[in-house]
Amino acid sequence: MAAVYQDVRLLDGLTIAENVMARLTRLVGVGTLAFVLRLYAAGRLEQKLAATAQDPLEEYDLAAYQAKYPREVPYGVQRRAAITRATATGPCPLLLDEPAAGLTS
Repeated sequence: MAAVYQDVRLLDGLTIAENVMARLTRLVGVGTLAFVLRLYAAGRLEQKLAATAQDPLEEYDLAAYQAKYPREVPYGVQRRAAITRATATGPCPLLLDEPAAGLTS
């Protein structure tokens, strides 16, 4: 199950791509906290997650923002990143609290 809240809850210390990759850690059996702590030491795991994250980033038109931090992008992009992170693992129940609030084209 995934959730997208009314207020954006991205991890400020991670780029947009890394925020999506943090959700993808569930696919490879690494906890989110372990992922954050070992982000740059993971090597192969990071490369695998980065490759897997490309599809959702491109699907939600976030490829141009993937190296930026949440504080560096507009609110609408942050909202799309939160939705991308929630849906990156594929079909699952998704809880949305005003999902279209603040979205930009």
